Amino acid sequence: MESKIRKNIISVIMELKEEKYGAGVLESVLKNIIPFHETAHKLLFDPTYEVSPGDIALDLASLGLTLGSLGASAAKSGAAGLNAAKATLAAAGT
Repeated sequence: MESKIRKNIISVIMELKEEKYGAGVLESVLKNIIPFHETAHKLLFDPTYEVSPGDIALDLASLGLTLGSLGASAAKSGAAGLNAAKATLAAAGT
């Protein structure tokens, strides 16, 4: 019975903490731009916070998509650059 009451009180406190905390504009922007910013912020400022896989799953997926698109763009640019260099060398050689 005592542990049930304790769990209920802790859940109410956690709900109040989430409800009362209002992030500023800069923090909201950083949270959306920088991967894992929200998780790092919670780790720094909330001693009771524990990282769960759900907290970082979306950040990992977003980071993977970003790095994948950057890699694809770099590969295309690199291939175009190599083709241009080959054409220039071929033109200079004749």
